[in-house]
Amino acid sequence: MSQSLPFFILLVLSLLLTVFILWRKSNKRLLFLFLFIGGLAHLLDFFIMFILNSYVYKPHFVQNRYYDNMLGSLVSQTFVYPTAALIVVAYNWSIFRVFLLSFLFMGIETLFLSLDVYEHFWWKTFYTGIFMFIGFLIAKKWYEGMNKGDESKWRNFLTLYFVVFVISGIGISLITVFTSLNTLNTDFFSDGEREQIILATIYIGIVNFLYSMSVVYSTNSLYTYGLLCIICAVSYSLIMLNILEIAAVYKLLSICLYNVIVLIIIKSIHNRLLFL
Repeated sequence: MSQSLPFFILLVLSLLLTVFILWRKSNKRLLFLFLFIGGLAHLLDFFIMFILNSYVYKPHFVQNRYYDNMLGSLVSQTFVYPTAALIVVAYNWSIFRVFLLSFLFMGIETLFLSLDVYEHFWWKTFYTGIFMFIGFLIAKKWYEGMNKGDESKWRNFLTLYFVVFVISGIGISLITVFTSLNTLNTDFFSDGEREQIILATIYIGIVNFLYSMSVVYSTNSLYTYGLLCIICAVSYSLIMLNILEIAAVYKLLSICLYNVIVLIIIKSIHNRLLFL
């Protein structure tokens, strides 16, 4: 059996369930919750897996083991887990059912370990169950706040940040794996691919954080556009220092275009969040 097959099965099943639930419920809040949980899981997996080196995915999508690991994480944390959280929230599952679902994920993880498509270093399966259970409860609580019309800026900011973080994460992951448009290098890590993944995630995390803060908390658009100019200038400085490499003829234009697109997405999502 191909090692990628279990991941493809989970990915297709997750996408089908997500589309079905969003279609049946016709509730935009569920879509934003799905993306919010995906961003939260994506960030948590970044620290646990890439920084703390706790486990590794082995789907054999690509030959490079770091990029293969990243794609496996993308399937698990960006699609499979958010879909499970979506089911819990959309159908208002009880705590007992949430517990059973967390236990089911522990069983799936055990199966993946036996199939050698996933490997633990210091991680334990019951850690997964605990984090799954807590994450499902966070999803239920967050959705309750969204339905109550809680328009507090901190909730809007966090929702916006994690929604944009997961969208950017998917984009950067695919660009990193399948193209050589940009690379980040500081020689801090011994493995270049691992460094590329970590630095790219930190970069989009900081950029999205600053833009989200500006859009949510600033009432003057000049601050936002000023921030855009500063980020473009800092990014171009990284190119001059040979930390950031972009395989494009017009490097400054490429940086500005990327940041403008990100800012447009953030402002567009924020406007939709305000009118849920």
